[in-house]
Parts: sequence; C-alpha cells; structure tokens
Amino acid sequence: MGAAVAAFMDVETAQVSFQAGTLDLKTDDVDGVSQTIEADRMKPGQPVEATIVLHNSGSLPGSTLDIEITYVKSGGGAEKSADDVAAVIRVDSLNYGGASILGGVADLNENGYLDLHDLKQADLSGLAGISPAGEKDFQITITLNTTDNDFQGHGVDITFTFVLHQ
Repeated sequence: MGAAVAAFMDVETAQVSFQAGTLDLKTDDVDGVSQTIEADRMKPGQPVEATIVLHNSGSLPGSTLDIEITYVKSGGGAEKSADDVAAVIRVDSLNYGGASILGGVADLNENGYLDLHDLKQADLSGLAGISPAGEKDFQITITLNTTDNDFQGHGVDITFTFVLHQ
C-alpha cells in the first residue's frame, strides 16, 4: 500500500529598508579626534591637570575606544630629547569615564614611577565605548618629577588621539 504526503508552503514578501548610521566623535565639542596639551613651563612638584570631553554626536553606539599618546619636544636646547623630558613628567592620574586606566600602564623605564614615556608605550585600546549622544571625560594629571636644572626650560607637547569603533 502506498503513502500519501502533502506539504504546504506559504511565502510572504516583506520590505525592509536599511539606513546607515553615523559614528561621530568630537573632542571638547570640536570636530577632530586629537587634542594637544602643552607641558612646558612646568614647575617641579606642581601638578598640571587637563580634561578632554569626548562626545559621540553620531547615531550609532561606539563599542570601544582606543587612545594613542604622542609627544614632541618644546623649548630648551638640544641636550635633552623628547623622551628624556617625558621620562621626568610623572603621570599622577589617568581617568576615562570616571575610572582610572593607569592599571594598564607599566613602568617600562624602571624609574620608580609612571611617566609620559611609559604612557606613550602603553596599550590603551579596547576601552568602553560611548553611546549615541553620550559623552565621557578623559582626565590626566601630570607633575614634573625633578628639580634637576638640566630640565629647566624643556617641555613637551602631548597629543592624545581618540579612535571610537563601532
């Protein structure tokens, strides 16, 4: 005896539209993802603080944020390099979104404290992103950690570049 099989099928068509969103990071409400802080004319032991407000003015959430730090020498003679100067500028605090991110920085030059030279070499990637229309503060406090007159008149211009990923 034979078997009968019946199969039913229903097909529906749906229209779906996609629209690209935007990811638009601003620093201190200015287009551009870099900000420069001048660390010159510092006095030994006197902290210098800076805050950069990061704002996602796009429509898409940023999943992660990367920070790159570079610096160039400013002032003084040729006897000290940018790295020499950066190594005597202690990083007292480094916060993003209200939380310290100094834990990811190592004392690579083994001078007993975290400095700009260490910070430049640190991997500050994969930090928490920023929601659409959201903002987070990036804060740094630095101090000239020497009274050596050889550093008098020397400084660095520190550039922070922020990359927000979708």
